[in-house]
Amino acid sequence: MKVIKYISLFRYLTHTEGLSASEAYRNVQRIRKLPIELKEAVYDVLSSVSPNVSYEGVSFHELTDVEGMKPIRAIFMLDWIRREPVAAMQYMATERLRHSLFVKTVDVERETDEGDKSDIKF
Repeated sequence: MKVIKYISLFRYLTHTEGLSASEAYRNVQRIRKLPIELKEAVYDVLSSVSPNVSYEGVSFHELTDVEGMKPIRAIFMLDWIRREPVAAMQYMATERLRHSLFVKTVDVERETDEGDKSDIKF
């Protein structure tokens, strides 16, 4: 079982991604609600490994290397693409200056972790 230590995640968010303490706390709570494959991506980022994850043809590498997103922000964007592909792609096409992409809509239920709240386990 892999474990993301809250303190390591909090330090990463504040020191590397430049978030305030309250922003980091909110992001830790958001990360707890991510599906397992995206929690693994967060674990990889904290382990200095580049995640190999993509949804609807948009990859983590594209978001960080081409779009210039910070890693955790890119993971949140991938989660949005996973949950609401049409809205996320419209945002990417208009706000992030990407080409419009047509995707089919898929209903995806959110998974939540309601177990141990001391660290993120997956």
